[in-house]
Amino acid sequence: MKIFVPISQKRKSLLIQIAITICVSFTSIGCGTSLSWTSPALPYLKTNNSKIPISEFEGSWIASTLDIGGVIGNLINPLFSPFMGRKYCLAISTLFQIISWLMIIFAYNVKILYASRFINGLANSIAINFAMMYIGEIAEKNIRGILLLILRISLQSGSLIVLIFGAYLPYNIMNLSVLLMPLLYIITFAFIPESPYYLLLHDKMKEAQNSLIQLNGTNNCEIIDNEIYRINSMVKNAKETKTLALWDLFYLKGNRKGFFLLILLHSTKTLSGRYAIAAYTQEIFSYSGFSLAPELSAILYTIVTLLMLLIVSQFIERIGRRKIVLYSSIFSSIGLIIVGLFFFIKFSLNFDVNSITWLPLFGLIFYNIASTLGVGSLTYVITGEIFSLYIKVTAITCSAIIADIMIFFVKLSFQWMNNIIGIYTTFWIYSICCFSGGIIFFIFSPETKGKTLEEIQDILHLSNKKNIDKNSNSFVWTKL
Repeated sequence: MKIFVPISQKRKSLLIQIAITICVSFTSIGCGTSLSWTSPALPYLKTNNSKIPISEFEGSWIASTLDIGGVIGNLINPLFSPFMGRKYCLAISTLFQIISWLMIIFAYNVKILYASRFINGLANSIAINFAMMYIGEIAEKNIRGILLLILRISLQSGSLIVLIFGAYLPYNIMNLSVLLMPLLYIITFAFIPESPYYLLLHDKMKEAQNSLIQLNGTNNCEIIDNEIYRINSMVKNAKETKTLALWDLFYLKGNRKGFFLLILLHSTKTLSGRYAIAAYTQEIFSYSGFSLAPELSAILYTIVTLLMLLIVSQFIERIGRRKIVLYSSIFSSIGLIIVGLFFFIKFSLNFDVNSITWLPLFGLIFYNIASTLGVGSLTYVITGEIFSLYIKVTAITCSAIIADIMIFFVKLSFQWMNNIIGIYTTFWIYSICCFSGGIIFFIFSPETKGKTLEEIQDILHLSNKKNIDKNSNSFVWTKL
C-alpha cells in the first residue's frame, strides 16, 4: 500500500534520521580514536619520559590486543542482540570505551594497557556492528547508503582527531580529550529511538509506533500504519523461521549469496593491502627515500581518506553500488601498480630514482582515494542493507570474524612477502586481488541502490537463474 507523503514531511523525516545517525556516529568516532591511538602513543611510551617505558615487543602487543578484543566481541555480539535493543547495545559499547580510556589514563604498568586495549577492541566490535544494524533498519531507502557511509566517515574522523591530538597535545591530555567521544553518545542517548524492526520482533507494538513517530517526525496515522504494515511483514517472516540462523545463513541460497558478496567485498578491501599499508606507511616511505615527518604523513593520509568519504556521500545514492565498486577496484589497482613499479625500478633494476622519490606517495594517495571512494567504504553500506532481519546479527558476526582473520594474515605476511618475493611483487599481488575482487563483485552483486530492505531480500531469494532489474538495468544472478 502506497500513500502520498508531502515533500515537507519527507524532508523533515530525512533531517531527523540524519540527526539520529550523527548521534549514533559518536560511538564510531570513539572506535576510530582507538584504532589510530597507537600511532602517536607508542612513540611516546617508548621514550624515557613515559611513566610506563615499553619495549618494541610490548608495543606490538599493545597494538594487537585490540584485534583480539575485536574477535571476542564479535563472538559475543549474538548474545546481546536477542535481549537488548540496538541503542542499548551501543550504550554498552560506549561504557566499555569509557572504561578502557580511564584504564589508559590511570595505567601504571603495561599489563593495564594490554587490558585496556582488549576492552577497547571488544567495544569497537559491538559499536560498529550494532551501529550498522541500527542505521540499516531506521533509514529511508533513498538515503540509507549515505547514512551508513556517515559511520565510515565518523570512524575516519576519529582516527584523524587522535592523530592531531597526538601531534600537538601531551600524551595525558590526548587521552583525556578522546574520552569525550563516547561521552557524547551517552549525553544524546535519551533522544535516540529504538529500532522499530527490533521492537516489532519482540511484539512491542506501542513502542514501535512511538519509534516511527519519532523517526518520521509525524503522528499521521496513515503514514505510521503503512510503515508498521511494511516492517511487520518482514518481522513475521523472521518469526516464522524455525531453523537456526547460522544454518539458514549457509543453507538458503539468498542468504548464502548475500554472505558471499559481503565476504567478497571484505576480501577485496583487505587483500588489496589496505590494512598493511596503513600499518606500515612510515616504513614504505622510508624504502622510497621520500622524507616526511611520520606524524604529518599519517595526518595527510587520513585527511585524504576523510575528504574522499565526504565526496562519496555526494553521489553514493546517484551511482549504483556495483559501478562504484568496479571503478574503485580498477583505479585502486592502478595506484598499487604505480607503487610496485617504483620499487621494481629501484630494487630490481637498480636504477637511480632520486628524481621520482615522490612516486610512492603519489601512488599510495591515488590508491587511497580510489579505494575510499568504493571498495574501502561500501562494506558498511552493503552490511547494513543486504541481510534479512533474523539473519543479520549472525551474518555480521561471521563476516566480521573472517575479516579480522584476513586482516591479521595480511599484516603478518607483509614483511615476509617483501623478504621472499620483493616489495614490488607484494604490491602487484595486492593490485591483482583488488582488480579481480571488483570484477567478481560487479558480476554477481544485485543493485541495492534505492530499494527497501524487503525489496533487496526479494531480489536475493529469487528462484530464477537470472533476473533483469528494469529500474537499474543490471543483471541479478542468483545461482552461485
